[in-house]
Amino acid sequence: MYFFYKNLTFTLTQFWFTFRTGFSGQRFYDDWFQSLFNVVFTALPVIVLGLFEKVLAFLDLYFIQENIHLI
Repeated sequence: MYFFYKNLTFTLTQFWFTFRTGFSGQRFYDDWFQSLFNVVFTALPVIVLGLFEKVLAFLDLYFIQENIHLI
């Protein structure tokens, strides 16, 4: 859903700007922003997840599973 809302926001702002400028063909976003938008906002969640993800050993996962059944 993140990618859907990200692209929806990007597209709707351009659509709104087109009506506000009277279909003049003026650009709302700079060329660099349009080129890097999907690269940055698609890679950012993956990078953050990779940085903060905790590696668990098999025994840790086994004990977590056992504790869940006790609750």
